[in-house]
Amino acid sequence: MREKRWKGCLAVALAVVAMLGCGSGCERRSREAEPKGAGESGRQESQRYTCGMHPWIVADEPGNCPICGMALTLVEPMPEAAPSAAAPAAEEDFFADMGAAPAGDRKILHYRNPMNPDVTSPVPMKDEMGMDYVPVYADEVAGGGGVVEGRAAVRLSGESLTAAGVRTEAAVHATIDRTVRTVGIVLADETRVRHVHTKVDGWVETLHVNFQGQNVEKGTPILSLYSPTLLASQEEFLRARAMAGELAAGGDREGKRLGEQLVAAARRRLELFDVPAGFIDELARSGAARREVTLNAPVAGFVTAKNIFEGQQVSPGVELFVVTDLSRVWIEAD
Repeated sequence: MREKRWKGCLAVALAVVAMLGCGSGCERRSREAEPKGAGESGRQESQRYTCGMHPWIVADEPGNCPICGMALTLVEPMPEAAPSAAAPAAEEDFFADMGAAPAGDRKILHYRNPMNPDVTSPVPMKDEMGMDYVPVYADEVAGGGGVVEGRAAVRLSGESLTAAGVRTEAAVHATIDRTVRTVGIVLADETRVRHVHTKVDGWVETLHVNFQGQNVEKGTPILSLYSPTLLASQEEFLRARAMAGELAAGGDREGKRLGEQLVAAARRRLELFDVPAGFIDELARSGAARREVTLNAPVAGFVTAKNIFEGQQVSPGVELFVVTDLSRVWIEAD
């Protein structure tokens, strides 16, 4: 019985050794059969790392820049271009993706400050932070594909554009329409506000507009005014008419023309004092000067300010009313 148990254990041990030997052998043969460049080492060899401040520093493994100490960043693969008749070498492909030719075949024009591209130097040097100036090559300025003079084109992958927040859209003809809900204050249109003044001294006999907020129409009476100036202008107008009649009766053509000019000048004086045309016509028909002259509203609108009362003395500097046309208003929105 003990001999049988010992033989069974020996058989199990031999089977385990055989399996281990086959696994290591198969694994060794699999590694030997795997083509060069495949697997993890092949993926690492296809990756390149460069310094953001010194792009000519290129490494096959992650690390730090030997110049500024910054961590090297992975160079993302660019979209493949159409194959050409003669494919460039691997090094030339990399620099072509970066928008430049290999450093060995490139001509350096000058060196620029890594933080301020406008600061340049004809020879290599360091800035105040100890960082080396970046060389600027001739193909970057003249043949780099840039549309701005003195600048080179930079190619970015789709992932880089997305990370930078760059969005593009085709230009189209369309109507821009957007509704904005906000708070605003309704104000009078400043181009439709009229301040009403009298152009002569006098006293208010009758007010036809008695309260603020009253609506008035253009040409309707607003007040009756007694003014010595207006009374004298009426008498002057009547005398001019009488003289014109006498000159016309004499048969003298020149005298008639002079009389007509005197009447026109006297009428014009009343009109400049804002005396209504209807009042002047009635004055010419009746031939008698009136103590009160009724002034009319110059514009239509609402009385938004009233600063006078009946019996009050007024002068050209006193504001009588403010009439505002509210048919169109402004809104000051926040």
